[in-house]
Amino acid sequence: MFRNLFGVNPERLPRVTVAQRVIDKIVSNALIYETETGESLVGFTLENEDRVEPDLIVVETIAPDESAIRLGAMFEQGDEWQEAIFNWWVDNWRKYVERGMDAVGKPITPRFSRDIAHLGNWHKHPGTFTIPSDGDLDTALDDLADPEQGMPELLVFLATVWEKLPPMPPPQDMAETEPEEEDEDKPGAQVSAISRLANAVQGLRGRREPALEEEDDDPGTGAWVVVPISDQVSVRIDFWYISRRIRRFVRILPEVVPNETLPVMPPIGWHLANPERMRAERDGLRREKFPVDFKQYDSDGVPPMEICGWMWRPPSPYILFLVTSANYPAVMPKVRITPVSVLKALGEDENLFARLWEASSPLPPSGYPEWQWTPERTLVELALSVEAKLIEGKVP
Repeated sequence: MFRNLFGVNPERLPRVTVAQRVIDKIVSNALIYETETGESLVGFTLENEDRVEPDLIVVETIAPDESAIRLGAMFEQGDEWQEAIFNWWVDNWRKYVERGMDAVGKPITPRFSRDIAHLGNWHKHPGTFTIPSDGDLDTALDDLADPEQGMPELLVFLATVWEKLPPMPPPQDMAETEPEEEDEDKPGAQVSAISRLANAVQGLRGRREPALEEEDDDPGTGAWVVVPISDQVSVRIDFWYISRRIRRFVRILPEVVPNETLPVMPPIGWHLANPERMRAERDGLRREKFPVDFKQYDSDGVPPMEICGWMWRPPSPYILFLVTSANYPAVMPKVRITPVSVLKALGEDENLFARLWEASSPLPPSGYPEWQWTPERTLVELALSVEAKLIEGKVP
């Protein structure tokens, strides 16, 4: 019967695992935006000898930037922003794999000692529309057909907000204890409720809303989860899969697992997490005639990588490297200096940044400003202070 309805042997479908944090993010964002919204899904593709389709492990999401278009029945994500964060994760995850530990110091097992992958997306649908639209199918087929950027398989998770909670028994792991009362006026109370209730997502599988009774003969109708938010509001998540071999959407039911059972992605560098700060820092340096360039670089062999701003303006005798950590401006940048005379010895085909970095040395403590660093300080303040001491010959 399953084969007749879907044309797909269930043994061919992938085994999908989803971190609890992904469910929490979907629920939270579905409630924040009244219009359609969504994020890309990131994780691992694991080839499986026993199945045609690979196992898929979803560990994180990437939100779009402010260019995302959110309308009542349409959502278009900001591709360049998400691609930049994805590439940052790819580059840094390779560094973590080399060290054998993830971002929180947890050992990386051979299963995850591989590149991360873009696995698809989740997005919110209007009303209670729980199946992929024609537009979803067209977009998915275009992505699958892309020879350069496309993936052989895609996940699409659909979130819908229901104003009436479907009748269901309490989840097994919450039945014996009374939930703590939430102060609805207290900031963060709703998110706390989401997190607590979403942890019970395994016990909420397979519940049918009255409006979907016509699907009773569909063996895939259990392939969703319902997260109750209040007596009157719930968020339903439906899980769909499509690939180059299965060229239409089919329902799947992933296993939702605790966050600590899966790897933790690298922290996002400040230049991506706070683009407004990056623009302000760059503009401030250029106003002072510093022709600055920023480069992602592993300056100390310990991930995540650093973001290095390098610059020079006459009459300074040194080129400056301002080395910022991923959590800048919480930590003061380190400074390295390279004599300008190195420029004369450069060959035509040499990598300029690599050659100047190789010739650099740490700025002595006496070259740093006397003032104390705070997150309100800026790179241009640091550059001006260091440059002044270098020009005056106060740095040995």
